[in-house]
Amino acid sequence: MGILHWTLLGIIDVKKTAKAVISDEHLLITRRYKIACTYCLKDEIQMLWRELPDIYKCDFLNARGLIRTRLYLLVYWTYYMRPELHKLDRKIREEYGARLSCHYFGILRAHVNQVAIEYFIGELSVQEKEHYFQDFFHSLEFTLVMSNNSPSNSYFSDIIYFLLNQMNENQRTGIFQRYAYHILKHFMEFPYGGMFLEIESMMQNYLTYDQRKALEKRYQETIRYFVFRTSGSNSR
Repeated sequence: MGILHWTLLGIIDVKKTAKAVISDEHLLITRRYKIACTYCLKDEIQMLWRELPDIYKCDFLNARGLIRTRLYLLVYWTYYMRPELHKLDRKIREEYGARLSCHYFGILRAHVNQVAIEYFIGELSVQEKEHYFQDFFHSLEFTLVMSNNSPSNSYFSDIIYFLLNQMNENQRTGIFQRYAYHILKHFMEFPYGGMFLEIESMMQNYLTYDQRKALEKRYQETIRYFVFRTSGSNSR
């Protein structure tokens, strides 16, 4: 059986694929640990930690500069396993001069890594979740955040869908009122036609007439074999 795993939508299942790679004992233990940390695979991290050389563990405890990089997730999990996350909280405050928890910093560093986002969202306080939801969906207004040519665009759509399902009704309503159009634009690409129709049905009342027409035009240009559902009675 191949090492790649696929979702029902026909894109790579990152979590299952990462677990398959980690299970390959021919890979260096350090490489397997990095992959486990990158995707916040807690069970695998705990298993590999016991085999990891002590010198490698210490490298990330003293790596102040790595907090700013993509290697932050390795730093986070090394502190987690000590366990010394409170010390990482202090390092972040000292370096940034802001009261960001190591969990909130982690979800920011996760960016389009859905598996990591799913882990960190469960570690955030109620206030941190609300702040993250607002920041994340506000970023959709800026086209430079994620271009359609990016290989991560598919996973970005999955993240949007995941986060919407983490919200209560009041939170979703607030997000729809501000960002309905920008959310729907991200579900215009294959293979998200089915998800688009589901979400679009919830957002019709939050779209202006011009936004609906713009979405209809783009939908017809990009996914001609899906039918765009319009609602004349809700035109503004």
